[in-house]
Amino acid sequence: MSLMQSLKNLKITGISTNDSVQMPFILDTYSDPEQEELAGLISLEAQKCIEGKMLYFYASFELKEKIMYQNGDYEQMREILHKASGTSVTVILGYKKEKFKTFQIDLKSLADHFQDQRFLQLKCTVYGINHKSCKELFE
Repeated sequence: MSLMQSLKNLKITGISTNDSVQMPFILDTYSDPEQEELAGLISLEAQKCIEGKMLYFYASFELKEKIMYQNGDYEQMREILHKASGTSVTVILGYKKEKFKTFQIDLKSLADHFQDQRFLQLKCTVYGINHKSCKELFE
């Protein structure tokens, strides 16, 4: 059996596959910035047209190390992301049976892009896919 046939068989049986794509992102300062800061969250929204529909990939993160809230890391990281809004981040798209199902923002790509290992200390707490941007939903 050829490699190509093996790959086709994997898709037929429903094996999940991933695809990494670059997407522009923004720091969400629109939804409820006061609540975000009180909760200690960093929320990002990336966007891309998938299967003919514009989708907004939303993820909120908290810091793994609580000391990072006290030593200024949290505020510095939010400022870095706010200034970089519109630049790209790698997003890993998950497919099952060739249909788009889920995503994950690649934190290593953030750390590499900003040359700042603190971004590896983020932990995703909630994520979702929207059909409108947080800018549209909360203006």
